[in-house]
Amino acid sequence: MTTTPRIQSIESATLIGERPRHAGYNARLRDHGLQVRVPLVRIQTDDGVSGFGFSRATREQLQPLLGQPIVDLIDETGYVADHARIIEYPLLDWFGHQSAKPVYQIIADKFSKQPPTPFHVPCYDTSLYIDD
Repeated sequence: MTTTPRIQSIESATLIGERPRHAGYNARLRDHGLQVRVPLVRIQTDDGVSGFGFSRATREQLQPLLGQPIVDLIDETGYVADHARIIEYPLLDWFGHQSAKPVYQIIADKFSKQPPTPFHVPCYDTSLYIDD
């Protein structure tokens, strides 16, 4: 008899990095400064599989998810359920590890699409730009 994996532990931390140059103001945020702070969550299930990713969830929001079966975090259409969206990226990473596929391939399979080869995604982040 196989059992559904359950969330055994949830850890959170903030990854702090330094930009190569000072990033100024915009309409939404005040001074961006030199530091980049990325909040991360790692979930681990009782079968030893883990996943991590961006999440701004608080300890209070994460607590009810402990012990939850993974199947209860997915809705009837196969998407991450609303109450589990606070750990959407860690959950998607967990699915990738569980299925031994990259997350983009899991999503492509869901929509019967084939990702381009080689796979690439355009990315824009001013904290990565160095002006010589």
